[in-house]
Amino acid sequence: MRVRYLLIALILLPTLVYAQDNWGPAALVSDDYWYGFCDSTGVLYGFESPSISENDSLIFFIPWCFWHHPAAYSVFSEGVWQMPSTVPDSITGDNVTSLFYHEQDSTLYFRSNRYPLGRTRFRDGIWQAADSLASYLYLTGTEVDPSLPADGSRLYFDRHGTIMYSDIIDGAFSEPVPLPEVINSPDSLEAYPRISSDGNKLYFNRWDRNWIVGPFHMYVSEQVNGVWQPAVKVDNDVNFGDPNPECMNAYGASILPSFSLNGTKMYFEYSAIGGFCEPYMSIYFSELQSGVSDDGDITPAQFFLSAYPNPFNAEVSINISGELESISELAIYNIAGQRVRNLPVAPSVIWDGKDASRHDMASGIYFVRAAGDGHSRTIKVALVR
Repeated sequence: MRVRYLLIALILLPTLVYAQDNWGPAALVSDDYWYGFCDSTGVLYGFESPSISENDSLIFFIPWCFWHHPAAYSVFSEGVWQMPSTVPDSITGDNVTSLFYHEQDSTLYFRSNRYPLGRTRFRDGIWQAADSLASYLYLTGTEVDPSLPADGSRLYFDRHGTIMYSDIIDGAFSEPVPLPEVINSPDSLEAYPRISSDGNKLYFNRWDRNWIVGPFHMYVSEQVNGVWQPAVKVDNDVNFGDPNPECMNAYGASILPSFSLNGTKMYFEYSAIGGFCEPYMSIYFSELQSGVSDDGDITPAQFFLSAYPNPFNAEVSINISGELESISELAIYNIAGQRVRNLPVAPSVIWDGKDASRHDMASGIYFVRAAGDGHSRTIKVALVR
């Protein structure tokens, strides 16, 4: 049985203070259309390997039916996920065990009984014949759980418990390189990587070498100026790495994150390890919350930031609670760490998504930072035009 992991972190640039993402309570993705999927093929044990489109309208996953687990996808329409369609078994093989959909190239990467590591492209409304990546120089067929950044420049994967990558140059794969010890620690086991869309954050499994199963926890490593930083354990509402009392105290794993809506919504798989829960494997989602704590503060700040709605379209209300008299600065920064707008310090202030020259800012992630008297708070907001 596969074990995979999810890890979440936020890179704040040098002009800002680091703050870890704060994900809200996870909710089960449940739809009656999906639960009828296995009626003709056997008992349904759940769903795994979610891969969501950027606009939150198309999701790929594996329905785990008895004797049959194909690559499937569903479209979100009229407020519900529709009955899944499948990639034909004649293309993938009839037992898919992991998949990753690279949206920018309309390419599905997968592992099945037919392909140790395969891929198929969706062209002109048709899934093309799959090819085996194991036939390429330097790839051996032992690579599992592939993922790529948006630009498709690298293939990340797990090979025998070591997380590695191979650069993709003119359609060929370079000799794989293991990631450094800040990720592949000699004191633990790491597996099942997934790279972020921008290529700067790697999420993966980590567990103690002395344990066969569990405890499982999520970790993330950030790449800053080309250097991977020490992995950070994520401990929040989406990190289900402890014993599950509803599943005979068996360990579980929150795994394979996939992000949509400019990174503000996360889909992930939860798998029960060592016990048969209902559902045995399932897909959850979580939304990024405002009010992120500032882990970079030397001493606790005397105020708290929040923003609503988040994501926002026309304007966002930024609210400050606590000691306003200690705040001397309230400003908006872009993803490059540049200040784009100063705001007045008040219990509640509206940012209209414009810069200091009153020009509309583009869709994307922005940072709200309040500072004063040696304290600061930074939260992330998402502008969606």
